[in-house]
Amino acid sequence: MLLDLIPESIAMGTLLCSTNHQLALLLAAVIGLQNLPESFNAYIDLKRIYSSRKSLFILFLLKLHWT
Repeated sequence: MLLDLIPESIAMGTLLCSTNHQLALLLAAVIGLQNLPESFNAYIDLKRIYSSRKSLFILFLLKLHWT
């Protein structure tokens, strides 16, 4: 799962260092849309074990940890 972030990070870093900031924003939006199904599946898997509230709290904590 962590290896999935490496190409995205390289592409974002390259575009943010370039002069084309609009393309960097577009790439960020596309990466965000691409990650939505993966996030939804992670939530569904957690919801099988924990309550909805606890599942969202776990995902929120993970998001804070990785940013």
